[in-house]
Amino acid sequence: MNGIRWRTVKSQIIVGLCAASVLVALVPLALILFFVVAKGLSSLNWNFFTKMPVPVGEHGGGMANSIVGTLMVTGLGALFAIPIGVIAGVHAAEYAGSRLASSVRFAADTLNGVPSIVVGVFVYGLVVVPMKQFSTLAGGVALGIMMIPIIARTTEELVKLVPVSLREGALALGPRGHGPSLRSSCRPRFPASSPASCSRWPVSLAKQRRCCSRR
Repeated sequence: MNGIRWRTVKSQIIVGLCAASVLVALVPLALILFFVVAKGLSSLNWNFFTKMPVPVGEHGGGMANSIVGTLMVTGLGALFAIPIGVIAGVHAAEYAGSRLASSVRFAADTLNGVPSIVVGVFVYGLVVVPMKQFSTLAGGVALGIMMIPIIARTTEELVKLVPVSLREGALALGPRGHGPSLRSSCRPRFPASSPASCSRWPVSLAKQRRCCSRR
């Protein structure tokens, strides 16, 4: 009994220390969040979303250009990356043993480790130099290139999580032939994995957007 009681006491002590550690970590974050909200709410108004910035020292103005520019860049990046990433991920999942699927995985893993500054230099030579000016298109292409490997690998893993029985049933009801049919594979398996896959797209978009902002 004494041994069980001592283990119970030790367990309660460790749980209390863990809870105290969580509180110590969360209190500064809560204070920062409260400070930002308290100071920022007073500045949020209709002009903040619809007006252009004013020179330093003047009152008023807004962030309309930054908001519209962010939406345009992220929209172009998603439009460029999502179709390519989804197609690459589905192919890597359906034809897992092929050389092309292995090349897709290798390229995605390699591209995922490339620093954003390197991607920026590549897009500078690919888009900016021929156009002879900076543009929203260049930012969207750079963001899309960085999103492709995350979307491809995420789609591949999520398609693999779909039960094999669903794929076998689709192949049994689908067109005949050797190897998996693209129609039989995509119709049942991709819709089954699309909710989880779609939830990852904004995460990859936000991650790469934050990385670009830090650069």
